[in-house]
Order: sequence, then structure tokens, then C-alpha cells
Amino acid sequence: PLVGRRIKISGVASKPELNGTEGVALSFDDAKNRYNVRLNSGSVMSLKPANLEAVYRGGGGMPG
Repeated sequence: PLVGRRIKISGVASKPELNGTEGVALSFDDAKNRYNVRLNSGSVMSLKPANLEAVYRGGGGMPG
């Protein structure tokens, strides 16, 4: 359900520099069980679903 959504990368042990990076989930590769993600830098990575979390953007401001 992450395809087309903004995501944040977390828990990547092999490339810890990616943790905290945001991007967009482009597609899901059923054969590899991984999402193809375009990072904000423009590069595309293949990442496990466990390493991605959806980014929710609020409307901003304080409720009241």
C-alpha cells in the first residue's frame, strides 16, 4: 500500500547512511519482495517493506 506514497527509510544495517532519508515508493517488485524507491537525491533503491514507513504530512499550524 506504499506505492505512490512518501516514505522514510529506517533500520537499514547495510547502508545506515540511508536511515532517515525520504523518498517516494515507485512500485513493488513481487519477485524480490521489495519496493523500488526514488530518494530525494534522485537515485532509485530497492528496499524491503520492513525498512520503509509512510510519511504523513499534517496541515500545519496548531489546532484550536
